[in-house]
Amino acid sequence: MIPNLLLSMPGGLEWILILLGLACFGMWIFTIVEIITSKFNDNSNKTLWLVLVIFLGFLGAFIYWIVGRQNRVIIKES
Repeated sequence: MIPNLLLSMPGGLEWILILLGLACFGMWIFTIVEIITSKFNDNSNKTLWLVLVIFLGFLGAFIYWIVGRQNRVIIKES
């Protein structure tokens, strides 16, 4: 219902693209914060992921969420 309404409005598709772009940008920023605040097995892994996410943008963030999160050290609180 809402997507049809947005598409029928003048400039509706542009708003959908703007919202999609903002969502991708938000995920990119969230990923950078996630990398900075996480502990990794090796500091070079942390630096590598940070550089990749910054330079590859959303694609780097997507790759990090699939592959890179496995390299983090998970601290169990008791």
